[in-house]
Amino acid sequence: MVLMAGFTAGNEKGELVVLGRNGSDYSAAVLAACLRADCCEIWTDVDGVYTCDPRQVPDARLLKSMSYQEAMELSYFGAKVLHPRTITPIAQFQIPCLIKNTGNPQAPGSTRYAHWCQP
Repeated sequence: MVLMAGFTAGNEKGELVVLGRNGSDYSAAVLAACLRADCCEIWTDVDGVYTCDPRQVPDARLLKSMSYQEAMELSYFGAKVLHPRTITPIAQFQIPCLIKNTGNPQAPGSTRYAHWCQP
């Protein structure tokens, strides 16, 4: 298991740069791809990817699984649970991504891409 701080990276000049909102997701995905990890885990404040924002819509449904393409489209069209660039590095190497809630780690509902992976 690799545990690291996210949100920042280095540019081609070796300077520290900020990746922006949900940049930690992107840095985790890039590291998972570089390491050819078995699974990329994203820990956030919701149980996974929902049909809409569960903090605003009580009837939002958890999407238990989806393809890389579906995940990419959701992130580009406004799903704030993932940085839009997160999916590309893990999709390239078919690395599943597990979304878990830091405030509710035992929650059965989590989102996986491509195939199942266990935390």
